Amino acid sequence: MPATVDAAKLVELSQAGKLPKAVVEGPIALDVALSTEAAHHKKIKSEVSGDVDLFLTPNIEAGNMITKALMYYCGAKMAGVILGATNPIVMTSRAENAEGKLNSLALACIMQKNKKETKTEWDIKF
Repeated sequence: MPATVDAAKLVELSQAGKLPKAVVEGPIALDVALSTEAAHHKKIKSEVSGDVDLFLTPNIEAGNMITKALMYYCGAKMAGVILGATNPIVMTSRAENAEGKLNSLALACIMQKNKKETKTEWDIKF
């Protein structure tokens, strides 16, 4: 599946030091990402299992489904930013509340400040 090939490539780029410093794992099933118990049961060794900060999805539809499920069923907080442009672009759902909009703006500001300080390019070329 293309998404699994893409995920493996991101891991490879991270291990080669070509991405900003982070723990990058993938492809990884959602249950393993969210639960150390699931990872243990499936005999998967993961540094991020149960403590994920960021999900990369293969497309906007998958990202939307995961985000909405986490928000509505788990009480997750939302911040929507599109990467790959010269500057971060804020993107929220039409139904997003004021907190989610504020979180998105704050994340974009933090990313822009970090970009200026570290001179990081946001777009990743394969």
